[in-house]
Amino acid sequence: MVAEDGSGNEYISLHELIVRSADAGLSLQRDNGSFPAGENYAYGDPETPVRNTARWLIVLCRAYELTDDHRFRTAAGRAVNYLLNDDVRPYGYTFHCRKTTDKDRCNGLVGQAGPIRALTTAGEKLENNAALEAAKEVFSLHPFDDDLGLWERIEIDGQNLSFDRTLNHQILFAAGCADLAKHETFVEERLQLFLGSLPTNMATHDDGLIKHYIRPPADLVIRNVVMNPSHYLLVWNMLVNHYYDRSMERREKELGYQPVNLAALSELHAHFEDFPMWCSDTIDRTIRCLKDNQPKLLSDEGITHGVVMPGTTIARILHEFEGQPMSDLTHLLANDLDRKLNHESFLLNKDTADPVTQAALVSNFVTLPNVQIPLRTDD
Repeated sequence: MVAEDGSGNEYISLHELIVRSADAGLSLQRDNGSFPAGENYAYGDPETPVRNTARWLIVLCRAYELTDDHRFRTAAGRAVNYLLNDDVRPYGYTFHCRKTTDKDRCNGLVGQAGPIRALTTAGEKLENNAALEAAKEVFSLHPFDDDLGLWERIEIDGQNLSFDRTLNHQILFAAGCADLAKHETFVEERLQLFLGSLPTNMATHDDGLIKHYIRPPADLVIRNVVMNPSHYLLVWNMLVNHYYDRSMERREKELGYQPVNLAALSELHAHFEDFPMWCSDTIDRTIRCLKDNQPKLLSDEGITHGVVMPGTTIARILHEFEGQPMSDLTHLLANDLDRKLNHESFLLNKDTADPVTQAALVSNFVTLPNVQIPLRTDD
């Protein structure tokens, strides 16, 4: 329950927030086990229920773990059944995540990362082997180039769409599959190859801002395209990068994705902490850049792409990479709750054009340590 300290300030524990939000979320679940679909953030692309259902599945599993309340287990089981239904993988390949005619329907690698993560969680927390096997299957559908250290996209009908050239998609896919690596050796091996190649694939500006597109070495790109001309967009990537390096509009977009990239990297750091890159100057510069721009990120001023929960995301990064106690970072968590938490419903659906997706982002809290978060109340 919400508690007060001696000064009359109100606080809520992080675990209580998860449970209360999960309880409110039960009313959102549909008869087929899905949760309402939202949009693809700033791009406005309509989504299927897959990604939000995956987020809520993670929340329900955590709420069940915290309370042993079988209402959460039952709802989580229904969400699993939805994600295992043939309708969400209509051709037996990847999940149908985006409803659009001019973009891929799998939503690149990032669309697949969420359901893989959620099904892995359900496999562990609900002891649901079918969920775990589905996560392994969808992961294995995505070809991985050992030399480039990158994954290719697979459309929902099985068509190979070549490499996902957006860096945050590659990193988020790797992070979304990190728990799966504990259950399958070949997943762990590919994640390690990905991390081994990341120092050359991830380029930064001088101030540590991470560039939006992958930057694999030119000689590897050319060799790859000569062997398989269908990967020609990798060459286009090399050429257009020079233009984007001078674009202020692109820098604003990249700033919005800075905490997204670093939060996903922090998850990989937690699973694979021995890689030399974690101690590199590149990682240090990217974190300094994040901290330098923290006020702007927290204010949402001019941030139109990338991070939706900036305070929570930054807290995760500083906790993992710098070892800062989460109890010292609660002001960052409070920043998000002040802006997004509806105190009547306890859903994170306030002040947004996409309330159903934002509400599902309570999933961002589930792996954080339990702390008391200050709540600002309206007088």
